[in-house]
Amino acid sequence: MELSNGLQSLRQCYEEYLDDRRLMLREGGAFQGISRFLTGPPAGERVIAKRFLQRLEACVAQLDGADAALAAEAAEFMLLNAKGFDHNSQLMFQAAEYYALPLLDALAPGDAARILLGYTARYPKRKLLMPKQLEVLDALVRAAK
Repeated sequence: MELSNGLQSLRQCYEEYLDDRRLMLREGGAFQGISRFLTGPPAGERVIAKRFLQRLEACVAQLDGADAALAAEAAEFMLLNAKGFDHNSQLMFQAAEYYALPLLDALAPGDAARILLGYTARYPKRKLLMPKQLEVLDALVRAAK
């Protein structure tokens, strides 16, 4: 999905996270999976995740007070279109969905309903959602009314 110029910093935030993650995996070597199993995630992974979430929070804060169309575009990207290249990066993007909450208040009901439809299609089994994703789902339902 091509984002408008106002949202390029949001896209860049996601791309930088993916680039950092790819670099970490390349530098980790062949036995990284075994090491992860024995000792847990590497410290570098936590640093990358923390930096991503801080950048994402700043990007969303820049959109505070944005018009409904821009907020809808950003929320749609964060909730429906951001894709990781592996299981862990996809989980990070799912955890980051919570950061879209401030955008959901600015959505027009029609945009919220459209995003809600996509979100419920993406996660058809509500019981499998993380608690923060349930908050996102509830906010979408409220915004769609």
